Amino acid sequence: MIRNMLHTRMLAALAFRGEGKFQGKEEVTFTHKDLVFVQTDEAEEMTINAGDSQTLRVVSVNEEGRN
Repeated sequence: MIRNMLHTRMLAALAFRGEGKFQGKEEVTFTHKDLVFVQTDEAEEMTINAGDSQTLRVVSVNEEGRN
């Protein structure tokens, strides 16, 4: 899954099955039942990948930053 993160946007994701990682300029790993928040200061593309031989189920919500 690929998410385009615009300037000053936040992504919240709840992993309710499996483990994986967000990959962008930095890498953020998460496991089962983790609630993860990722915020960017500039536009970037984030990729969500499942861990080794795991089924991954994630719910994600994007919020546009307000200046």
